[in-house]
Amino acid sequence: MPGTLASQVEWAKVEKYLSAEVRYACYWVGHARQSEVDLCEDGGPVHHFLQKHLLHWLEALSLMKKVNEAMEVVETLNDMVMVCIVIRP
Repeated sequence: MPGTLASQVEWAKVEKYLSAEVRYACYWVGHARQSEVDLCEDGGPVHHFLQKHLLHWLEALSLMKKVNEAMEVVETLNDMVMVCIVIRP
């Protein structure tokens, strides 16, 4: 329900509604960092994902009790994008 704290959600419900594949996919930034995906491309797949699913992604990480990791991942993503700005002014 809207307004429910992540700490109030039982893990069994998280497992029921967020499949193992979805939970694993939440760690996509680590894979993107190791690959040669172009984060600089406006309108590219990463740009599109963030426009449509940023809040869903953060909510999933929160439900998984990974808020601290979420902040680190967002910082990593920001660092990756900043490289684009420096390289491609």
